[in-house]
Amino acid sequence: MDQSISLDPSPILKTKLYPPSITPDMVPRIALLERLEQNRQRPLTLISAPAGYGKSIFASMWLQASGLPSGWVSLDDGDNDLHTFVSYMQAAVQAAVPDKLLRTQALLNAPSFPSGAILARYLLADLDQIKTPFLLILDDFEYIHEQRIFNFLEALLNHPSQVLHLVLVTRQDPPLSIASLRAYQRVNEIRARDLRFSYDETSRLLQQVLNRPISQEIAAKWTKETEGWPVALRLALLSLSNRPRSAGLEVTVTGGNQFFQEYLMTEVLARLPSSLQSWLLKTAILDRFCAPLCEAICLETNDGDQMKMTGDLFIHQLQKSNLFLIGLDQQNEWFRFHHLFKVHLQQMLDRQLIKQEISALHLRASRWFAENGWVGDAIRHALAPGDARTAVEIFTLHRTSLMNVTNWHQLEHWVRLFPEDVVEKEPILLLTRAYLPLAYGYDVGSLLAKVVSLLADLPPDSPLTQELWAEVSYFTGLRAIMEGQAATAVSVSANMLDTLPPEAFYMRIMAVSVKALGYQMLGNLKQGIQIIQETLSTPDWPASIRVRGLFNQIMLYFMDADLDSAQILAGEGIKLAIKHNLDASELSYFAGITYYLQDDLTKAEAHLLPVVEDPGLVDPLILAYSVCTLTRLYHAQGQPEKANTIFQKTRSYLEELDNGYPLKVIETFQVELALDQGDIARAHRLSLALNID
Repeated sequence: MDQSISLDPSPILKTKLYPPSITPDMVPRIALLERLEQNRQRPLTLISAPAGYGKSIFASMWLQASGLPSGWVSLDDGDNDLHTFVSYMQAAVQAAVPDKLLRTQALLNAPSFPSGAILARYLLADLDQIKTPFLLILDDFEYIHEQRIFNFLEALLNHPSQVLHLVLVTRQDPPLSIASLRAYQRVNEIRARDLRFSYDETSRLLQQVLNRPISQEIAAKWTKETEGWPVALRLALLSLSNRPRSAGLEVTVTGGNQFFQEYLMTEVLARLPSSLQSWLLKTAILDRFCAPLCEAICLETNDGDQMKMTGDLFIHQLQKSNLFLIGLDQQNEWFRFHHLFKVHLQQMLDRQLIKQEISALHLRASRWFAENGWVGDAIRHALAPGDARTAVEIFTLHRTSLMNVTNWHQLEHWVRLFPEDVVEKEPILLLTRAYLPLAYGYDVGSLLAKVVSLLADLPPDSPLTQELWAEVSYFTGLRAIMEGQAATAVSVSANMLDTLPPEAFYMRIMAVSVKALGYQMLGNLKQGIQIIQETLSTPDWPASIRVRGLFNQIMLYFMDADLDSAQILAGEGIKLAIKHNLDASELSYFAGITYYLQDDLTKAEAHLLPVVEDPGLVDPLILAYSVCTLTRLYHAQGQPEKANTIFQKTRSYLEELDNGYPLKVIETFQVELALDQGDIARAHRLSLALNID
């Protein structure tokens, strides 16, 4: 029952990429579908109405009726992160056009995640290569409130693709420039008034479900009393399904939430077997569920029934009763409840179970998700009743595996699931942030000071405490290298390697590298190279760690001015990175700079130019260093215009990032270049504009 779409441990779930199924008893909204088709040339369709108006089903009907390729994403509150949001959107586009390899995918694995505007440019460039129009539906868009996501979509819609038709399905209008899009006829809007059932549609629905003739008078009365609200009609029909066929069709209803709650209680749920009612309430804590998950949280045999409920039987009975169940995959394994139905089930659950019983349900769900590899869900369910300790334990158990593949985006996503007051008290969460200073702007010194203070209060003989102290030592070793204290770097790194567990590949290679750098600074390059090579001889180390080890070995040769050895090793590292689809930009930069220092400008440009031409895939600091070297190279070749063009293009890109340090690097370089060229006045003018902390 694997929901992942790749081997990368990202939060992508297949169940969120399928539209709701269209069952035979659903009335086709012919007039509305024709209206959508007539306005399909517009880049955006907005389907906006309160809950219960059949928005998602209607959007799914359009996919089926249009015959066009399509992608679908069912959003939730966990998608309020630009990286996660674009990951799902990219997966949906890829599902719509599976024969096209999207370069946007590479951005998701880039060392530093770019801005929404940059992401939009990459995606639009991908879309330019696609010839067949397709639909992309983002369902439940009301859950999104992250401004960077809105900026990304605005950038997409400002220069709309000729093949992408974006559909936003939402309970409320998003903070996009809808008025402007409306003025330029770039948006097609479907509102609550459009989604209300007409007399004819009500009549057709009654005839299909009840399988009997329906008079116009009855259809008109039902439409009037429900105000055409689709979910009210469905509830009334569920009520009728429990009556004898000889009974009349008179059902008095009034719209609104009070109606909905009372009907659930009296006309629908009250008629169900007690076992089914019990499982319904308990599974209301879940955003999605399958049979094994239901069994994991609804363990006991229910009172009033001789037969023990099972997960498969539970889902079968829900399908048979037509109880607002929405299928989430083509295998018919994963489901969710209609949002309104779920909300009212949760309200009933809160009334019928005490807080401790509901907490126990969440913890059972958390345990099941953790055992099946869905760490984000496991953390969320542990945190729901406030069990931060269990959530941290789950995070800790899976943290090393993500560090070993340098998946910092996912680690940061998990950390963000925790309330800030929890993060501030947990050294492992704070320490994880310390690895992300350039990408996320955290103050490493402040974070480490908090970590040290927290670790001082923990039992010193705990293996986890010792491991975290070892990780703190890594930063101590880095500082020692920067301050020229080589012996200290060697000493703390040796202690790290004695403490770190064997499976902590990433931390071990970093400790080895700091130790090797210490030896190089002490004048013992040979020993430094030897300990890295011995480490890399271990056969079970991941390719990403091997590439990191080669890069650090190149640094040793470079610092020792052995450019030939650095060049050869860079070539080997680039081949290994390409073979395993890993980022090779750092290796390309060092290969390029060694050729530049050897005055082989042609080979230097061949390695540096690809780094600068695809900035979204490169660590911003490596990008800054590369463009500085290329600028010097072009000046040396007597091509100042070419140098200025590529420099300004990179500068504009760096200005769009939420990362000021690489921009300061190239601004400082401009001063240095002006001095080298003898332009003292320009160097002085540029230096006055610098703001270096």
